[in-house]
Amino acid sequence: MCKGLHLHRGVAPVIANLILIAIAVVGGTIISLYSNEIIASAQISGSPSIELLEILGYDATDSQELRHHDDQFLETYSGGLNDGIKNAGERVTVYVTNHSVEKVVINELRFAGTVYTFAQNQGILWPYFLNMAPARGEYSILLEAPDKLLDSSNPFIEAGQTVTLVIGLDDTIKIGRDGQVKITTNHGAVFLGTTKIGDQKS
Repeated sequence: MCKGLHLHRGVAPVIANLILIAIAVVGGTIISLYSNEIIASAQISGSPSIELLEILGYDATDSQELRHHDDQFLETYSGGLNDGIKNAGERVTVYVTNHSVEKVVINELRFAGTVYTFAQNQGILWPYFLNMAPARGEYSILLEAPDKLLDSSNPFIEAGQTVTLVIGLDDTIKIGRDGQVKITTNHGAVFLGTTKIGDQKS
């Protein structure tokens, strides 16, 4: 037997495992506390907003009376003349539902490539030939048939609400032509739909 030879015994496997588990628990606790502190101190401005508008249908028929989203007719001469063409100033209706949990404000409405202006502070839908809201190049938000319009300075749709957009055509559009509807909200969300002049879809 050699003199000066020292034998070293290793740590028992059970104790080694216990030490590793203890290190993992302590490390995980420290990381968890640090993460919670960072999250708690973070400055969050506003709240996330998820907007969802659905374009349900439309009435772009060449008729004197257009239809509301609940299939009722609007006021007499709400649509224009039944003369085989949709002239400038005549109207088209588009049905929209807000599936969001909050009110959605419309920032821009385009129809067939043209931007339309919201006709402010209305209340009642008038016959198209009186040149009242919505007149040529304007749109209104119809809440109830036959003539109840949104009376506001801003165009909005309440959460869960279905409305009818009444659009006063800015240009004459031939029967059979497609007209894209593009709604942009205040938060920048964009929703698209397509109509066909002369048709109705509910």
